[in-house]
Amino acid sequence: MAQKVTITKEELFALYPAETKEMQVKAWQNMSVKIKKLTIKQDDEVQAMLMNNASANDLKDGKLEVSVSLLQKSQWLAVSYALVEPRLTVDEISSLPTDAFAGVSEIYDALQEWGKPKKSRGESSSSN
Repeated sequence: MAQKVTITKEELFALYPAETKEMQVKAWQNMSVKIKKLTIKQDDEVQAMLMNNASANDLKDGKLEVSVSLLQKSQWLAVSYALVEPRLTVDEISSLPTDAFAGVSEIYDALQEWGKPKKSRGESSSSN
């Protein structure tokens, strides 16, 4: 029988260290920004904004209809949380000219891609 191992708080945080990375934002003349992964709390706040107090009754064919405005605001919040350098608030992001939005979307997309679990070797994309 395998021995039960209890993880300590320090070991848990060591398994998931705060990660940052630099990325070039093509829409912002290939300038670099530094981003970090969101915390569970930050991601929950982004999802709550997107859901806007929706319930299971609001689902249509298992999907929730989300307004473009809520989608954009949730992206601004996620990017604001993720940006380490330059540090921008949601108000600052929302006050950028509209042609800067492509860069915000780029950062948001990179953040979503970065947060996806990596498949281990030999793991297929279909479930058995």
